[in-house]
Amino acid sequence: MHRELKRVFIVTKQAHAGAAALAADMQAWFAARGIEAATEENDTASALPDFARSASCIMVLGGDGTMLSVSRRAVGLDVPLLGVNLGKVGFLAEVSAAGWQQAFTRLAENGLTCSERLALHFAVSREERCVFEGTAVNDVVLHRGVLARVINLGLGVDGEWLGDLRADGLIVSTPTGATGYAVSAGGPLVHPDMSVYAITPICPFLNNFHPMVLAGSMRFEIRILEGPQEVYVTQDGQECFALQAGDLVTVTQASRGLLFVAVEGSTYFTRLRAKGFVRDPRGRGRAVPASS
Repeated sequence: MHRELKRVFIVTKQAHAGAAALAADMQAWFAARGIEAATEENDTASALPDFARSASCIMVLGGDGTMLSVSRRAVGLDVPLLGVNLGKVGFLAEVSAAGWQQAFTRLAENGLTCSERLALHFAVSREERCVFEGTAVNDVVLHRGVLARVINLGLGVDGEWLGDLRADGLIVSTPTGATGYAVSAGGPLVHPDMSVYAITPICPFLNNFHPMVLAGSMRFEIRILEGPQEVYVTQDGQECFALQAGDLVTVTQASRGLLFVAVEGSTYFTRLRAKGFVRDPRGRGRAVPASS
């Protein structure tokens, strides 16, 4: 997918003076090149404005947390996102604050190449009534509360019982979110172009439930079983809802995903090496060894 860079919507991290100053520099840079631009501070409580919905690109100035927050607001929009990293990890926000002019010059000259990512929708049913629902770009996590007690979950796929799980929690992650909480809990790395999602238990207790990958078309079901437990569901590590015994959490692929701008020279595998997910003791960027 390829498109011309004509209108840019810039979203800055909340209460971040450096992000606001950088956004002002960017607006002046775009204006000098005849590219229309507008800026707002990230507001998680509101939808993106009309300007963003008609923009060529949404540029996010912040870390991965800000990128996730804005991405949830952009799910379903035909507008790609590009992050300028002002945080620590920067796996999602991959353009450096020092190198933005070089990156944007290439985008202005060559246009935007975009890739689509899967997002998740989840809903909490209580006595046959939906009491909470949301969208996740990284993951949907069920986890225990402040007491160090395992939680009891019944799991199913497309209405078929899969098994019961006793654990500290359970992570349902998108390919985008596989490099976050899920991989720390022993989950798989999943290429972001795949239309799948991963299920990873957190510290399973006397249980042989292994991480698994499901097709995006499948519906994953989690029943909160009886027991002296405190259970919560969290989306992208940013919003939380308290669950009760008997609640049913269903997770499906969102009807529409989201788009990301591909940055020249930055592939999924270069990012894995750069962020330490893949060990490369002999140096980065080496050619594939020739066959003997």
